[in-house]
Amino acid sequence: MHQGPGTHLLNPKASFFLYGKALIVPTCSSTLSSLDVLSSCRRNRKEQKGSTSASYVRKHFCVPVIFGTSRSHCAPQLKAYFFLQVIHARRKFGISPPNISGPPEFERIFRAQVNSSEYFPIFVALLWQAGLFFHQGLAAALGLLYLYSRYCYFMGYRASSSDRLTPIYFSTGVLWVLIAAATLGLLHFFLSHYVGLNVLRLIAA
Repeated sequence: MHQGPGTHLLNPKASFFLYGKALIVPTCSSTLSSLDVLSSCRRNRKEQKGSTSASYVRKHFCVPVIFGTSRSHCAPQLKAYFFLQVIHARRKFGISPPNISGPPEFERIFRAQVNSSEYFPIFVALLWQAGLFFHQGLAAALGLLYLYSRYCYFMGYRASSSDRLTPIYFSTGVLWVLIAAATLGLLHFFLSHYVGLNVLRLIAA
């Protein structure tokens, strides 16, 4: 199993059932090393072998959480770039906070940054859900596409309001695919573990 660098998780606490026992994982407030996650999986494996839920967590939590953080960590960097562009525009056009109105060039840059900030929490949440419960490779690819489309949206909106339309439509489509992947993954997880119904096999059939 791949062992990557340390990573941060999103929730303050996450409870996962490994080999019939609940594992409380502290997150967000402290750095959780991927080695700690993997060692917890191995430690519980020695206690109870052959657990279906444990193999699921190893496959859909330990690896995706390491693999997916590189995608979600790109989002704050892109947001920081957008913030810097707004600061530069304020200095260029002489608009001090809290004023948000000014020349059309400034208002387009400001609106592009605000719109991107509004959608980033939704994007990150869907990215993690799709990566954890559906497929980490697909989620990572969709995450990169979304970030690139958001960059194109910002640059297009800065040039003219009409140039923003194609990138925003594309990024919205990527979000809908992430919503579908996350929903299908969550349904498969809960139905297979608590009802014994495999949604993916039913769809494939």
